[in-house]
Amino acid sequence: MLGAARLGGEDALPYVLSLLNDSNPFGHGNGVQALSETGSRQAVRILIELLRSRQVDVGRGASIGLVRLTHRSPLPTGKWYSDTPSNDYLAWMRWWIREGDRAPIYGPSQCGSIYPLN
Repeated sequence: MLGAARLGGEDALPYVLSLLNDSNPFGHGNGVQALSETGSRQAVRILIELLRSRQVDVGRGASIGLVRLTHRSPLPTGKWYSDTPSNDYLAWMRWWIREGDRAPIYGPSQCGSIYPLN
């Protein structure tokens, strides 16, 4: 799944989104992880919404995916996921509304520094 998302990029998004509806927690979790592998701007908004999941592991996966796609983080330096991802929803949403149209989006092979969200 991750490989298909990486190779397919934005074209793989419909397949990846179908995994988010999977009743199997493994398939669903892979769908969350695969979103950031697409390098898609559309995936950012989806991941922001997933921060509000009642399943903390889904929210944590979304938190990691957002950092990977945007190279931004509302978290202390060096931390890759939030212990309370739903608490970060508003910060991400505000940033996305403000910067989403022009924010660089990074693919899975693009490394770089992580900057504060604000």
